Amino acid sequence: MARLPISRAALSSRLGMMAEAGLMRRDPPEAKRAQYVLTDAGQALKPTFDAMKNWSGRHLFEGNETPDW
Repeated sequence: MARLPISRAALSSRLGMMAEAGLMRRDPPEAKRAQYVLTDAGQALKPTFDAMKNWSGRHLFEGNETPDW
């Protein structure tokens, strides 16, 4: 797994907020190390995030290339 440019504490906090909002769920829920999976509500936002990624590629990054997050 590639390292992300974010601290573990910040990542855990943000994943928890998305889970509380119903956008993601932990699998398995009580495991120390869990995988986060998009819920149906999270999947419904995918076109919006794709549009934002495309916009940022055109307006914020050189050569229409967005970072490979």
